[in-house]
Amino acid sequence: SVFCPLPVATALVELQAALVHLLLQYPESGDSAAISDVNQRTFAWAQQIYEWTDPERAAPYRLAVSHALVTYSAIKRYIEAGRTSPRQRPSAPVDAPSEEIMRLCYWRLLQDDDEEIREYMARSISRRLGRELSCDQACEKLVLDFRPSSNSGYPHTYVRNRLRYIYGVDGSVKQAVSDAISPGCALFAHENPNIYIDEPRNVQLAYHSLVTIADIYAGTEDSVRELTLEAARCVEALGEARGVLVESRKLMLENGVVLNGVLGVTSVSALFSLLQSWILGARLTVFAATRVGDCSHLVDRVIEVAKSWVESEELQPLHPWIARAMRQLGETAVRAKEASSMDYDEAVSDLFLLTC
Repeated sequence: SVFCPLPVATALVELQAALVHLLLQYPESGDSAAISDVNQRTFAWAQQIYEWTDPERAAPYRLAVSHALVTYSAIKRYIEAGRTSPRQRPSAPVDAPSEEIMRLCYWRLLQDDDEEIREYMARSISRRLGRELSCDQACEKLVLDFRPSSNSGYPHTYVRNRLRYIYGVDGSVKQAVSDAISPGCALFAHENPNIYIDEPRNVQLAYHSLVTIADIYAGTEDSVRELTLEAARCVEALGEARGVLVESRKLMLENGVVLNGVLGVTSVSALFSLLQSWILGARLTVFAATRVGDCSHLVDRVIEVAKSWVESEELQPLHPWIARAMRQLGETAVRAKEASSMDYDEAVSDLFLLTC
């Protein structure tokens, strides 16, 4: 990418943030065409900002975005405070998908590998909440406190982004699992450009926020059904992964290749990460399916897949965490099927998160 001097980049991006809010004040409340145009511009800008938070972007871009987001948030609060005045002119409603993307930008930047960026974002949240938070605490607070406003509708953009994050595979599951257990996997793996990103915690945070959303919108069956069906891809991924591992084990044993990690094949780091995510995705499927009338068959599928893992002699020994998580997944699904529901507290009770 073309290098842009930090002062110029920061000024331009902060100006864009301010202009978006000025535009939000411009349309009259009844001018739907003008409001739609503003929302389209805001969404396009938000997507561009999200791209610039990528860890592989140059640090000046990411720092510029961090200043833009804080400016955006400050102007938004100022405008919303003014709406209580009877003299305040009508404004366009804040575009929900854009707001969801902004929240994801905050999440990324709170884990940036540049200490200045991480600390700047954490300080902005600490000032807003009136208490000092570390970067990790601020990151979790941002997710755990996420409650979509009643007038903004179902957060489709946020949900789809987080479901993709949990699923974690761009291509086929078979290829992802095969690559994960390949002897050369560690040698040719793409180096993570950011050592401050805690992937296991992030997957748990994504899961937690989606459980919360499924609970909030339980009365909106169409939306929760969409979430449930998308989460169910993780259930099928677990089923397919088991098949790939069993077949690969046979082929490798025939050729004298050792497939197992220290604690069995599921202890191979890359595979463990995939299974960890998919197990949470399957648990989300159970939780959401009990809130949709015609998705009970997915709970049966979770029970079937979990049982196939636990009872599979070809995959023994399973990594202790994987073995325990699979057993718990099956037991949870059975209880949910019998009770036709899954308790919210049970769904989030054993996550390893900080106490904010």
